[in-house]
Amino acid sequence: MNNTPVRQKVICLILLGTILLTLLFIFGNSLASREESEELSDKVNASVGEVIETVTGNEESSLEDFFTKHHRKIAHFLEFAFLGLQIVLLVHFANQRSFSSLLAGALLSFAFAATDEGIQIFTGRGDQVSDIFIDAVGYLSAYFLTMLVLYLACWRKSRKIPASIMREKSVGALEKSM
Repeated sequence: MNNTPVRQKVICLILLGTILLTLLFIFGNSLASREESEELSDKVNASVGEVIETVTGNEESSLEDFFTKHHRKIAHFLEFAFLGLQIVLLVHFANQRSFSSLLAGALLSFAFAATDEGIQIFTGRGDQVSDIFIDAVGYLSAYFLTMLVLYLACWRKSRKIPASIMREKSVGALEKSM
């Protein structure tokens, strides 16, 4: 990070801050008692249910049923997907784009997931090994998607292809196919 411009250092500090806030959110939720956690889940479930009803126009949506049954697992996935996005971006902007840096980020994320489940043992909620797996899948999904987007952005930049030309080419190809 020594040779990076000030802008990249600021971005890295912001990303570190958001990573810490995300971890505080994750661990803070794990510190809640079973009753507090269920109460929060019920509130989130009701809010998301209202949104699904509004979007689908259907009170008995299969999407709403799915969310109601799996909302805790979805939350685990999304929390760690967001953490994965942040860690990959931090590695990218810190110019530490090596396999070992990315592997260290993945191992760190796994350690965070295990810590998260460990905290739940002490709050009386119990741990679930499946949640660690879901956390890892969330992290890895964001990891690979973010890496793909960064790769494509760097590839386009190295080829110096402006976005407007990319749009014209894709529209032209679409028109030819019709």
